[in-house]
Amino acid sequence: MSKKYREDLAGYEQENTPVEPVVTEPVMPTYDWNPTPYQRGQYQSEYADLIKAAADRVSNWNYDPANDSSYRSYARQYAKAGANAYEDTLARVASRTGGVASSYAVSAAQQQYNKYMSDLAAKVPELEQLAYQRAQNDLNMYAGLDNTAYGRWNDDEERRYKAWAANQSAAQSAYNQRYNAEMDKYNDYLSRLAEEKSAANTQKDFSTYIKNAKEMGDYRSAKNYLLSVAQANGLSDAEVYNMLLEAKYDPQNEINYEYAEPYTRWGFGRQEEPSEAYRRGDINENTYNYILRMREENRKKLLKDE
Repeated sequence: MSKKYREDLAGYEQENTPVEPVVTEPVMPTYDWNPTPYQRGQYQSEYADLIKAAADRVSNWNYDPANDSSYRSYARQYAKAGANAYEDTLARVASRTGGVASSYAVSAAQQQYNKYMSDLAAKVPELEQLAYQRAQNDLNMYAGLDNTAYGRWNDDEERRYKAWAANQSAAQSAYNQRYNAEMDKYNDYLSRLAEEKSAANTQKDFSTYIKNAKEMGDYRSAKNYLLSVAQANGLSDAEVYNMLLEAKYDPQNEINYEYAEPYTRWGFGRQEEPSEAYRRGDINENTYNYILRMREENRKKLLKDE
């Protein structure tokens, strides 16, 4: 290995000492959005007491004519009609006996009165059925009113719930957008960190190559070594070639131009110097042939100029 080449390798190694990347990890922001929980509450019926009372009357039915306004109305009518029938019968029978109210006349009049009272008693089952039907109608009416009120309450609650859900969805969507934006930034950070670490590792590998290339003695061995490092660490051939070009080596032609440059001038040193370097392995065949070709071209140029 030439002195010039060793000096270049040492300089390159010094200039390309890998530096660990310093990346500050972003702090994920906190969001204090905390929606008020939706509380539907509990339906309060204004008909609850009426429904309970009507249901109790139906389930524990006990008919008392004295408490039935319909019965009392009929009782007044039948009592009045019975009294009228009593008076008419008593007067009519008494007229047959010269206007004297005999026991027969009283008995006949009482029979007419009792007939009306009997008709009133016969009316009670019908009146009871009507009263029971009214109790059921009252229960159905209060239940219907309660159902209507509940429907209105429920519709209002549904509107309130939909408005709350829409606000919650909008707030959640806004939060998700902010969160995803921060996560995108964080993932970009992780990606950049991984790339910088990979670049640092690549730089370390090349620094290792530079160090080992000193011991290998020529660029061809260094190239083959670096290719093996590249394969193990996922580097592309292009990355390897760029590294070699930075070290002033043409990986395509495998020519060490820096070594060849002083030996391409015609008459420089001894003609055997490049061949001795080639035999020692300091340069490869391409570099040696390049030196000979350039020497011949320089010789022809000098002869032409003369």
